[in-house]
Amino acid sequence: MPRLDQHAAVAAVIRGVFNCPDRPSAERRPKEIVTAHTATALERVNMELKCRTRIAGLFPNEASLLRLVSTLLAETSDEWETGKAYLNLQSQT
Repeated sequence: MPRLDQHAAVAAVIRGVFNCPDRPSAERRPKEIVTAHTATALERVNMELKCRTRIAGLFPNEASLLRLVSTLLAETSDEWETGKAYLNLQSQT
């Protein structure tokens, strides 16, 4: 965890998985947690796009804006695809 103030909240979420009454609900819980935190990642991407387009200022045409945004999104996608996987949601048998 990058921030110390988040440790207690994350520990409580993880404890919730172990406190589930049965195995199917325990297997569902991590997927629900990841779904709930997906919005945070998308919000971060949107904030980064907004920041970068403000820095660039005025764009000469729509194509130049599209090139910048496409490049930023491609970089983000590469980072997400090749980055470290912290949680594997594939069922392990």
